[in-house]
Amino acid sequence: MLHLLLRLMLLVSTLSLATGALANTFNPVVEDLDKVDFSSPPSIFEGKIESDGSAMPMIMYKANGKGPHPTIILLHGFPGNEKNLDLAQVYRRAGFNVIFFHYRGAWGAEGQYGIANQVADTANIIKLIRTGKFPHSEFIDQQKISLVSHSLGGFNALYSGINQSTQCTLAIAPTDIGGIAKQLADFSVAASDPYMSYPLLPLKGYSFVDALKEAKAKAFHLAPQMGKFKAQPVLIVQGKQDIYQVGDLVIISPQDSANLIASAKRQGATNASYLEMAGDHSFSWNRIALAKRTTDWLTAHCR
Repeated sequence: MLHLLLRLMLLVSTLSLATGALANTFNPVVEDLDKVDFSSPPSIFEGKIESDGSAMPMIMYKANGKGPHPTIILLHGFPGNEKNLDLAQVYRRAGFNVIFFHYRGAWGAEGQYGIANQVADTANIIKLIRTGKFPHSEFIDQQKISLVSHSLGGFNALYSGINQSTQCTLAIAPTDIGGIAKQLADFSVAASDPYMSYPLLPLKGYSFVDALKEAKAKAFHLAPQMGKFKAQPVLIVQGKQDIYQVGDLVIISPQDSANLIASAKRQGATNASYLEMAGDHSFSWNRIALAKRTTDWLTAHCR
């Protein structure tokens, strides 16, 4: 009898542990929250913020609970057709606030669009957060600000991560626009591509050739600066099928992204990683895999 009782107790204990393990396998990539803090639930705050006197539209995806929560600034690319707001929702379910905004001169924001202004806009938002002047700052951990980005936004995130000493930096399919521009003696090759030379409506008539010219004039070259990350976690995620070039001028490629991380390591960065996975420039056929790999990394490094 005693032996049977012990076996039953062991079975109950095992089932309890198994149930507890199942309860702790919440997957923010594909599952909704099972518990919501209705005293401070997940929310969306829409509004505007100013950068050097110009108003920019922004959205803040507030995480569940009062916090304060670690916060991601999500930076879009050129011109920003792919906004990656599906990732914003995943990161929020994983416990991060996510701030998305349009740079000056982009998508109806006031002011002039430009590479230098992108960098300045990002720095201004970080300053507002760190000084407690960003809207809804009570929900934000001012010391845990990370950057997640895409494409030309990847340049911005890497450059800003270096210069603003953020918690960590994740660049998805970035381009080192300063490194590209440095290769050009003139801009006729770039200007021969209609997409690169055509002034884009969302950016108030600014073209990629304009971006190259600005990047060259201001010497925005990432590779020589990547060692400044030092111990700060930095990850570049690149699609294997993401190669774009005009003639011999390579704008984006897996090799270029891998070289950026290799440069960081050669210069002494101790927490720099490169992840190459199947995908085009927007990871069109494997967004779930992108969300999972990036969420896992953010959860491990950016809290």
